[in-house]
Amino acid sequence: MRNFEGRTAVITGGAGGFGLEFARRAVALGMQVVLADVEQQALERAVAELRVDGASVLALQTDVSDARQVDRLADLAFERCGGVHLLFNNAGVAPVGLLWEQSESDWQWVLGVNVMGVANGIRSFVPRMLAQRDDSHVVNTASVAGFISPTTMGLYNASKHAVVTISETLFHDLRSVESTIGVTVLCPAFVATGISSSDRNRPERLAEVDPPSPSTIRAREAMKRAVSSGKLTAAEIADRTFEAIRERRFYLFTHPAILSSVRGRHQSIVDGLPPDDPFGQRPGLAPSPARRDRRGEDRGDEAGTDAAPATDAAPDAIQRPGRPSSECASIRTPSGGAFSVELRCGSWTELRPYAQPIRFQVFVDEQGIDPALELDDNDDACLHCVAWVEGVVAGTGRLLPDGHIGRMAVTPDHRRSGLGGLILECLVAKARERGDRRVGLSAQAYVESFYERHGFVREGSVYQEAGIDHISMWREL
Repeated sequence: MRNFEGRTAVITGGAGGFGLEFARRAVALGMQVVLADVEQQALERAVAELRVDGASVLALQTDVSDARQVDRLADLAFERCGGVHLLFNNAGVAPVGLLWEQSESDWQWVLGVNVMGVANGIRSFVPRMLAQRDDSHVVNTASVAGFISPTTMGLYNASKHAVVTISETLFHDLRSVESTIGVTVLCPAFVATGISSSDRNRPERLAEVDPPSPSTIRAREAMKRAVSSGKLTAAEIADRTFEAIRERRFYLFTHPAILSSVRGRHQSIVDGLPPDDPFGQRPGLAPSPARRDRRGEDRGDEAGTDAAPATDAAPDAIQRPGRPSSECASIRTPSGGAFSVELRCGSWTELRPYAQPIRFQVFVDEQGIDPALELDDNDDACLHCVAWVEGVVAGTGRLLPDGHIGRMAVTPDHRRSGLGGLILECLVAKARERGDRRVGLSAQAYVESFYERHGFVREGSVYQEAGIDHISMWREL
């Protein structure tokens, strides 16, 4: 669909967030807009704003979980506008909490809005869109939660998985009747919208009966932090959505870094492995991090490594080129005990199930860094190193293509033992093998002496990242 001017867009959840940005974009393209939202005052404000420049805007307060109300919305749109060319099934809510603490009314509310809202939109609009035999398109707002299963988001995950498969089936069904109606399933990650406060629109008949549990309160706070930390704006999401409509693109992942988590989930399915938590463990809500695979990212810094001299230097075998990807070494604890260590280097696909839990234990659980800030697309391009101590994963690090070392993390039981030094020297050796002339890193300032003992020199002054003092360092090879 490339010609928007003079055509009609219907947008549910249209009074704020993505919906309002879709409306702004549609108006800018010369479209008539029909807005639907359960929140009447917000709907009136949106209409007043959009009509300032003379745009044609209609509005109808609509609870999308009610099929009759969605039918009335379709009647209004087709009767007043003559047709509907762009349908955004966008309304949604996002409660959080442990699955067994979710009430029957929680399930009814979430599935009513997120799933039945999409189903009602399809049922009420698509038959008439087919009959008009004109260029048109349906956008269903899902989420990356439609492809992965983050902890404490079970209701939302279930609803968005449903939206994804509904969208896929709609695409196939339309093709089976030789329709040219386009379909896009929008799958964003965290974006700063009002989704984290969607309880404000919860109907009284489905109100919470019991006060939220401590775990639910923590999960809500984590969700608010994650949503507010989103780097893309709702306006940018709207721009990308209209690009996808023009290109007739079905899947729209606005945060491509999350695709490694999607691939990881699918690989776990193929390999018969347990599912992983892609956003990491929130303190006190998930099983031991040693048993969970969690999504983390590199900001080029380091934490949880040895803050005292390593008692064992990296073995010569690690520093010689042409060695296998798995090396053996040993470390000694402060009390004098010795432990065997296995170091393995490889791709993110190979080592993610082992590296990710350690990174989240150190950076998210211990340091309180928001899981949403741990997402980028660097991991797939890196060489990773994971250390096993007596068969248990205890540390990790990675080497970026540009020669930077990052995500050095060691579990508390093995700090000050030399394990961090082994991992560091292993990555340095790999950089040397591939011909790098120097390696660099961004370290938390309190461990500067650790890196100095491994030949690194500070470059520049102390700076702050995520509220923590950092320094840049490098080492000639």
